[in-house]
Amino acid sequence: MMHFPMTLNWLCRLAERMYGTTEVVTKMPDGRLRRHSYAQIAARSRRLAMRLAAENLKPGETVGSLMWNHHVHLEAYFGVPAAGGVLHTINHRLSPDDLVFIINHARDRILIVDDVLLPQILEILPRLDTVEKVIVNRYGLGDAAGFATYEAWLEEPVPSGVTLPEVGEDSPASICYTGGSTGRPKGVVYSHRGLVMHAFSQAMVDGYGVSRNDTILAVVPMFHGNGWGLPFSSALTGAKLVLPGPKVDPQSLLELMQVEQVTFSAGVPTVWQELARSLEEDAATSSNLCPMTIITGGAAPPQHLFDRLERFGITLLQGWGMTETASIITVSRPSPKHNKVVDLVSGDWRLSQGKPMAIVDIRIVSEGNVLAHDGHSIGEVQVQGACVTDKYFELDLPGRWTKDGWLCTGDIGHIDPSGNLKVLERKEDLIKSGGEWIPPQDLEDALLELPEVIECTVIGIPHEKWGERPLALMVLAQGATIEDEALRLHLLGRFAKWQLPQAFVAVANIPRTAVGKIARRQLREAYADWPSRAAEATRPIVLERARLI
Repeated sequence: MMHFPMTLNWLCRLAERMYGTTEVVTKMPDGRLRRHSYAQIAARSRRLAMRLAAENLKPGETVGSLMWNHHVHLEAYFGVPAAGGVLHTINHRLSPDDLVFIINHARDRILIVDDVLLPQILEILPRLDTVEKVIVNRYGLGDAAGFATYEAWLEEPVPSGVTLPEVGEDSPASICYTGGSTGRPKGVVYSHRGLVMHAFSQAMVDGYGVSRNDTILAVVPMFHGNGWGLPFSSALTGAKLVLPGPKVDPQSLLELMQVEQVTFSAGVPTVWQELARSLEEDAATSSNLCPMTIITGGAAPPQHLFDRLERFGITLLQGWGMTETASIITVSRPSPKHNKVVDLVSGDWRLSQGKPMAIVDIRIVSEGNVLAHDGHSIGEVQVQGACVTDKYFELDLPGRWTKDGWLCTGDIGHIDPSGNLKVLERKEDLIKSGGEWIPPQDLEDALLELPEVIECTVIGIPHEKWGERPLALMVLAQGATIEDEALRLHLLGRFAKWQLPQAFVAVANIPRTAVGKIARRQLREAYADWPSRAAEATRPIVLERARLI
């Protein structure tokens, strides 16, 4: 067999050669739609690579991107690796201290920054040790603060003799940092081969199942886990790609879905909950939508969301993955036997995270033993595969990988006889009360069925007798009130009394991490003294009220 390197250079050439006229659509801040073809994106990516080479970027050196989802960010996805560099997609939602840490830790030499995000860099620039050049993309036509502007810099002449290096498939292509929910963000380096193989597995029918007949709306931020792989799987299959910029409110998304006839998207559940609410308020909007498939992950969606979206021709599927696995590596799809949503044996297949994609394997381990796929043996989820990292960037974490080469994810779950993964919670987020496990997700799903409850999370709080007890934190609809007795009665139909929350607390909002996940650790710390605080709680549940059971 021929040796055929699986590189992003090849992937970019493929999109240019096979799908050169297919559109990449960017929504600008002023609402205009800017259109490029894959051929134009490929040409501009090569130009970017040559300009980086002219800046004397060495193989393996890092270029940071602080940008929203648009065509310039897509050019960086291909252009930086083509120059032999490593693209560091920077999550601007991190704290200033974490931004300083990851930019210095990755040793970014050059930063490409949207003008609308430039103030964040200006604030921390004196603390950045390795940055030599800042290039400003005038996405919002804002002030470049004296720095080089992307388009002008891109057109600067390239000195004769400047060439691009040969890039191997095992060369590093990009680096992403974890959200920092369990300490300092950790760097994960992706190889060219790993990203291309991940794109192949996503494109398969039981993965994302996308093709050149699709129009993909990339809602997931491109700084978050390579945008869940959508830029690469779109280029691989020739799907039309729609990049929404920073506006992912329901009205902006629905407008793009209608105008561009979107057939596929992906994003966290909160985005789709807001979309469902908007469609329910104006059902006529859905008449201009194409049938659509949406992958959701990052957190389990509430059970009712599947049916709410299905009413409007939108099929919601769960996926699961991590920064360490190049994003999504499982997708829940029905087996041929599932001729109806609720299977008498397996239950609702939509509530699992599904089967692993083609290039990965998953197992459940407890106390050193690999557990059976029986649907109820619970342990830690461990993964192995071509797109799974085998180490963090310049960080040694003993115990994160097993001696036989599996990544310990920290997620707890089980696998059913059909091979479908069900993730219950992070290991540290499960609640152990009186020696028995209580999965918070099940309680959250039940509470979210109530129209008064907009958002909900259940955390464990210390308890002198039982070790831990659940505490339900809820964001209520505007003006809504609900008695905790009604909440208990609603839950008693499906939960034992000992599983019910110790208290119900209405809050103004639920904090989230930099990658949009519920900040459970922060909440556990904030409510660690709840038993003593609850004794004084007498205010109505509209803001914060608790009644101990």
